[in-house]
Amino acid sequence: MHDVGSKIKRLRELKNIKQEDMAHRLGMSQPSYSRLESGETKVDLSKLEKIAQLMELKLEEILSFDEKQVFNIYNNTHSNNGYVNNNNQEVAFLKDQILEKDREIKRLWEQIELLQKGK
Repeated sequence: MHDVGSKIKRLRELKNIKQEDMAHRLGMSQPSYSRLESGETKVDLSKLEKIAQLMELKLEEILSFDEKQVFNIYNNTHSNNGYVNNNNQEVAFLKDQILEKDREIKRLWEQIELLQKGK
């Protein structure tokens, strides 16, 4: 599983999640999380399951992730050569992005409330 870290990194980037956010949610420092993505540190199964949960993916989706396949699909549906307009997929993707941002905003508001209660 030496390339699991790079798969996690690319999926995190595709989901527009910051390393700092993932590290915080996993209860670890950003440098430790960075070492996990770079492959310097092994990812144990429980941590990998938690990462999958945080990214709203199945464990299998992380393990079988193939960046080349994703970008081949994207290029095939968005290229000017035989352009295929797949608005439904784009709309679904954008809605997912909005929902992810809404969840992040809610989480941040919850953190603010906890901090304010602790004062």
